Amino acid sequence: LQEESVWALTNAAALPESSPGGGVIGSMVRAGAVPVLVQLLAESPSPVVRRQSAWCLANLAGDDDHRYRQLALEQGVLLPLLANVSAAPDLPALQTVLWCLANLCRSPPGRDDETETPSSLPQLAAPVLTQVLCNMEPYDEECSCCCLRALADLAELGPSAAQAVVRT
Repeated sequence: LQEESVWALTNAAALPESSPGGGVIGSMVRAGAVPVLVQLLAESPSPVVRRQSAWCLANLAGDDDHRYRQLALEQGVLLPLLANVSAAPDLPALQTVLWCLANLCRSPPGRDDETETPSSLPQLAAPVLTQVLCNMEPYDEECSCCCLRALADLAELGPSAAQAVVRT
């Protein structure tokens, strides 16, 4: 039941906010979906439910409204997401988790400082992304693109974030 429920939320979160029927993401956020998705990502014994939760969170984090990314980070998505990178049971799960992480690393539009980004994001994410890039067997272009996009976005968050990326 959890798998089907999260799958339905994932599909709803894929709708652009400006499309007919849009505003779904805002409704999901107001209804408290983000902490539940983070909890499922962190605690579900089912790899399918964890992957689907990451997918839904990726849709939320990929929305043009950067407040959804910020909310997910404030709700503690980063550590469970990073744990799922190393615990991914297969390539599709790894691709989904990395895509979610890449979406979370996007900087707010028009921002050139780090005021809205938790300082832990670059310090925790950059080493994991670099490790995936350096140790991926077999090579996967989608995973590589997600990692590189996330690292580039992290570097754009400001001087200390760029330093964290360079140090990895």
